[in-house]
Amino acid sequence: MCGRLDEDSGHLFFKCKFVKQVWRELHLEGVRASLAKQSSTHDVMETIFSLKEESKLKVVVTLWCWWSARNKANQGERKAFTDEICCSITYYLNEDAKT
Repeated sequence: MCGRLDEDSGHLFFKCKFVKQVWRELHLEGVRASLAKQSSTHDVMETIFSLKEESKLKVVVTLWCWWSARNKANQGERKAFTDEICCSITYYLNEDAKT
C-alpha cells in the first residue's frame, strides 16, 4: 500500500503508516500495537483469539478489508482512502449484526 518493496505481513497489517490510520479511526490503536509486538503469526492469532468477541470480529474484518484493499491496489486499481476502508468495515460488521 505504501510502495515498500520488502513488504512483510507485520508491516502490511500493523506498521504501515496507512494501515495505522485505519486502526486509529476504528479506535483499535491499542489492539494494533499489541498485535504489532507479536513475534509470530501464531502469537498474532492467539492475541486475536483472546480478545472479547466484539473486538475479535472487528479485528478480523479489519484485516480482511485491508487485505482486499491492498490486493486491489496491487492490481492497478486506485488506493482506497482510509474513510472508504473504515466504511467497508463498518458495513460488514453491521451486516453481521443483522444475522
